[in-house]
Amino acid sequence: MTKFSKLKIGLILISLFIIAYIYSYERAFYKNSSVNKWQNLSWNDFEGVVKPFSPFDASIHSNVYVEYDSMKKEYKAYSGQNNVRSWKRKGLENDTLLLRHEQYHFNITEYHARLMNKYLKINKIDSEKDYQKELNKIHEKLNKMQDEYDKETNHSIIVEQQEIWENKVDSLMGIKKKIIFTRQWIQIEYEGRTEEVELYISNKKDTVQNQFKFYLNGDLDYSNSQFYELQLSKTDNEDIYKGTIKYYSEFGFKSLSNRRRVKTTFDFLEKTKDSSFFTKITVDNSNEINFEYQNKDNNALSGMIRQFIEIDTIIDHKEMVRMIEYGTLVDNYVTTPSIDLIVWDFIETRKFSLKRE
Repeated sequence: MTKFSKLKIGLILISLFIIAYIYSYERAFYKNSSVNKWQNLSWNDFEGVVKPFSPFDASIHSNVYVEYDSMKKEYKAYSGQNNVRSWKRKGLENDTLLLRHEQYHFNITEYHARLMNKYLKINKIDSEKDYQKELNKIHEKLNKMQDEYDKETNHSIIVEQQEIWENKVDSLMGIKKKIIFTRQWIQIEYEGRTEEVELYISNKKDTVQNQFKFYLNGDLDYSNSQFYELQLSKTDNEDIYKGTIKYYSEFGFKSLSNRRRVKTTFDFLEKTKDSSFFTKITVDNSNEINFEYQNKDNNALSGMIRQFIEIDTIIDHKEMVRMIEYGTLVDNYVTTPSIDLIVWDFIETRKFSLKRE
């Protein structure tokens, strides 16, 4: 086959592809479309043709509109999503994380619609020309914020930034602000010793201490430290992950005997399509727990590991049992809602201070 014939066949195939795409696009163009006012979205609201050569799996088309209410005789703004100009690829029916990302695009549009309504209420509006200039400004601000949202979250891929943006938009819209914590390790030098401390820093400026490690002459002092080691991996089952967690604490580190008993428990949050719930696993005389958990969104793990230590002792010639308890929050993301801090009241009981005894 000559080069000319190959080129001719290639051009024909490209032309057929273009014709097929134009045909499907025209069908979508003439398809009955609707503009849905602000609501909770489902994938059924994305009925458009996938944009050719797009690297993304979905795209929402939403905007701020103004209409005249003949009953109240006033102009009102609203956010609307066009079902035909919004599209998704096949096979996304169970991708709740991406749908949530698109929902917050819509929420950002709703926020700007509310800004427009504030303008309409405080200004005398008799016709479209009285508000068009302000509406154009609102559209510019809206597009800028949508671009920042996609850039900082990398279109939902950066889960921590997605959570931060959700909290930001909720706050702008007056929705009760979620407490989001950022985990951070710091190092403290004092009296010839080194201490590493894990902090949970909230968006409300609360700082809570969690894990800590002491070092003497550069070596980790297990007997004065309290921390965990966590390993996670995906299983073959959808939304199911497995992990191993080892917990180190002062008395838990010391050798076991008939007079010293240790019980280690791990409470962690699981999420299914229908509900969220805590699961508890308990092991005796071990600091290691193997477990599996389900999370319909991603591999995020949030929980608390605890040790209960019983030590037989004699006080005033009487046999007694000394009870010691340790607890440490467990997370595998830098940014976390960490419901555990609220459940176990860590915000009040473990506020961080640089003062050391």
